[in-house]
Amino acid sequence: LIETIRLVGLVFVIMIGAMIFSVFLALTKIPMDLASTLVDLGLSPIPIMILILLAFIILGCVIDSLALILLMTPLIFPVIERVGFDPI
Repeated sequence: LIETIRLVGLVFVIMIGAMIFSVFLALTKIPMDLASTLVDLGLSPIPIMILILLAFIILGCVIDSLALILLMTPLIFPVIERVGFDPI
């Protein structure tokens, strides 16, 4: 029971941190700037997706998967929309 409480607490801390990070990204408009920069490079969507996947693989070695998804989604989602992939 104690281990479960610790695990749930850890998940909530990760989620709260991701929500704060998401608000920070929205205020600074970093995802939109990142999307504009990647689109302006003139790369086709496939190399951009390969770069995103490589970032996930490298970061997945050092960050928990739930934290990685919660932290990277606000950064990656505008990029995926901007290059023309279906966001669903």
